[in-house]
Amino acid sequence: MPPEHWPQDAESAALIREKWDERVGDARQELVLIGMNMDEAALRAQFDACLLTDKEMAQGPETWATWHNPFPNWP
Repeated sequence: MPPEHWPQDAESAALIREKWDERVGDARQELVLIGMNMDEAALRAQFDACLLTDKEMAQGPETWATWHNPFPNWP
């Protein structure tokens, strides 16, 4: 969203700038887990294990599309 459409209050604008990325602006994805007695360190480790390495990331979408997909196709 262009800055002229940002909220005008300083607190909201500061939150936008805090998350700003020059490549994608304010676009991002967030995952929120809500529960009791969750092992945060274990959850973070498991999620981190899902991330691509720098080498894998550099291979790009054309290569990624050739990789085995362990999930069933969506109907």
